[in-house]
Amino acid sequence: MTLYPLKLHILKNPLLSLLQKSKTTSQIHQIHAQLITTNLISDSFAASRLLTSVTSNIVNMLYAELVFNQIHQPNPFICNTMIKGYVQSSEPKRALHFYTEMRRKGLLVDNYTYQFVLKGCGIMMGLVEGREVHGEVVKRGFGSDLFVVNGLIGMYCRCGETGWGRMLFDGFCGKDLVSWNSMLGGYVGCGEMGEAQKLFDEMLEKDVVSWSIMIDGYGKIAEVGRARVLFDSMPMRDLVSWNSMLNGYAKVGEVVAARLLFDSMPVKNVISWSIMIDSYARNGNFIEALNLFRQMLCQGMKPDKVSVVGAILACGQLGALDQGRWIHMYMKKNRISMDIVVQTALVDMYMKCGSLDESCRIFNSMSE
Repeated sequence: MTLYPLKLHILKNPLLSLLQKSKTTSQIHQIHAQLITTNLISDSFAASRLLTSVTSNIVNMLYAELVFNQIHQPNPFICNTMIKGYVQSSEPKRALHFYTEMRRKGLLVDNYTYQFVLKGCGIMMGLVEGREVHGEVVKRGFGSDLFVVNGLIGMYCRCGETGWGRMLFDGFCGKDLVSWNSMLGGYVGCGEMGEAQKLFDEMLEKDVVSWSIMIDGYGKIAEVGRARVLFDSMPMRDLVSWNSMLNGYAKVGEVVAARLLFDSMPVKNVISWSIMIDSYARNGNFIEALNLFRQMLCQGMKPDKVSVVGAILACGQLGALDQGRWIHMYMKKNRISMDIVVQTALVDMYMKCGSLDESCRIFNSMSE
């Protein structure tokens, strides 16, 4: 009887409310320190809330490991949060290693554990590891769990084994729309558009995800006519479907059609702007690329790597050194990540604009 008031007290603790609103590393560090001071870190609920913030808001898995190691009795939710964090931060091998350690230490696993682990196996194309997890799934009695089966279908399809995915799909009686979309996405991801179209036609229920998967698939194989027929047939469209169609036009160099679609979009996000800017830059419309980049900034939209690289490419081709320098400084000021792709674009831009010193400076910093 004493547990309930304690949990209610923890649930209403202002630190947890602050944690929910915290988005930056410094804010989360401060709350973490107070959780340690008040000994709230020893409560599994409070610890899980902290871990969720670390893995979803700042996605710092080294810090997440530090938090995890302070938890004396991690429950399945806490362990799953770690695995999910590794997968979302593109560290699927770490996710698999963590899962292996969970089993070695005798920690409990549940259906969500397998869902995240299987997704990690699919991302790393780890068919051998995925099959081992499949064996564990059957052994532990999760073979008929909807979340797990959907994870297995997705894993096999990501690894190129659509036959195995389809066998699981056909043999499972409890399929939901996610199951259908997983199989559909599997065919599309493997370039099997004929099989994808057959499955799509068989679907009694379709959602916006189903339609977007097909539009994206036809766009990837340059069949934008078929993609547009599907797009125009959609009962409802969301931003993903608009961007899929836009990307289809961009991939085949139909810049005019892409711009018409872009201008007719009811809502745009950074992906929409980036697709259009990149399309202009890749197809020789350099002035249009820079004009659109400026419009994007005027709209208060923070550019991503794709839009920045497109704008830098345009500056290089136009010899617009001042504009290129401004974009470079803008990136530094706004802490936009400068990975190898962005740095290479900057090196190329400065060289084409005749600024060899700046080009060499960036090139030399790349090897440091």
